[in-house]
Amino acid sequence: MSDISRPFYVDEEIRFSKKGNNINERLNFEQWYNEQVSLYGQEVEYYVYSYSLTGHDPIYGEQPATTFQSAIKIVMLIELTEGSVMLSQFGLQGEDDVTAFIGISAYKTTMSGVSVEGVGVQEPKAGDVFVLTEYGDDRPDNRAGKAFEITQRVDQDVAVINPLMGHYVWQLKARRLDYTFEPGLTAEKGS
Repeated sequence: MSDISRPFYVDEEIRFSKKGNNINERLNFEQWYNEQVSLYGQEVEYYVYSYSLTGHDPIYGEQPATTFQSAIKIVMLIELTEGSVMLSQFGLQGEDDVTAFIGISAYKTTMSGVSVEGVGVQEPKAGDVFVLTEYGDDRPDNRAGKAFEITQRVDQDVAVINPLMGHYVWQLKARRLDYTFEPGLTAEKGS
């Protein structure tokens, strides 16, 4: 029976996308994502960039004394797009980029003891760096894994990472690190 004064009214108890009604289904999605990262992910060395807004120079917009913290091993699901060899013959340099997925709860658990200026690290941020150590550990001629700098962190993309409007994983976009001799990082071996 419809109410004429409320033509779009739907009984709240049967609305499938109401978060209060689908908590168990959202928990299934979160566990599924964590399982995918655990089964198909790659171990990386993750470097937290210690940049803080309170310590930067407001004129130049930088913080010259900032460093990277010691590496923390973490597992991420990686989609690597390596540079195009085809384009390089025409003088165009295609950069490597990567899309990585990491469970929000797994990241917070791993980073629970890490802090920047006394504040706990809660989320990945632009400027953090990770090295594909497991992927690159058997490269020939003493080379190592490639390093990437995070450029974007996304927690909302309904088509990719938010089934049932839940928040389970972070999708990280990163580009190949252009080594800058910043304290706490080393150059890629064999590059």
